[in-house]
Amino acid sequence: MEWINIIVSAVCALIGALGGGSLLYIKTNRQLKKVEVVHSQADEWKRLYEESEDERKALSEKVDKLYKEQHTDRNTINRLELEVQKLNWYRCTINGCKNRRPPHVYNSDGVELEAVKIPQQ
Repeated sequence: MEWINIIVSAVCALIGALGGGSLLYIKTNRQLKKVEVVHSQADEWKRLYEESEDERKALSEKVDKLYKEQHTDRNTINRLELEVQKLNWYRCTINGCKNRRPPHVYNSDGVELEAVKIPQQ
């Protein structure tokens, strides 16, 4: 009878050790799966954040480029408007004149005299 108790105790100990080990393995395996899920979610959020940052930087660069382009266009418009005013200033008011000249005359001091009036032919 003693041998049977020893054998039964040994078998029970072996089954208990394997069962306890398997329970410990299952518990650890579940925790590892949860950690992997959390890690994959964190990687996905990080990827989404980096994509949004890249998009924000691209939009910011585009806005800066458009502001520079707008500034250049304003300078061009101002330069052209100034040129139009200058050309209007020196425009001859007499159509069909053979001796066209600007209608404004200045004296030696740089003061404008009356516009030269050329009799029409």
